[in-house]
Amino acid sequence: MKRAKRSFDDYVAYFREGSLSDIEIAERLGVSRVNVWRMRQKWESGETSINEGS
Repeated sequence: MKRAKRSFDDYVAYFREGSLSDIEIAERLGVSRVNVWRMRQKWESGETSINEGS
């Protein structure tokens, strides 16, 4: 089974929602849990710098 490539924005939509675990996000997006974890690390490290300007 070939997995679909997902953009960072696809992950962020679920992270902002906050109601799903990484496993549930992985199942919905059709990606591995590791990919979700990596994207969450990226999102959490950049979240404050992105929102401070607004």
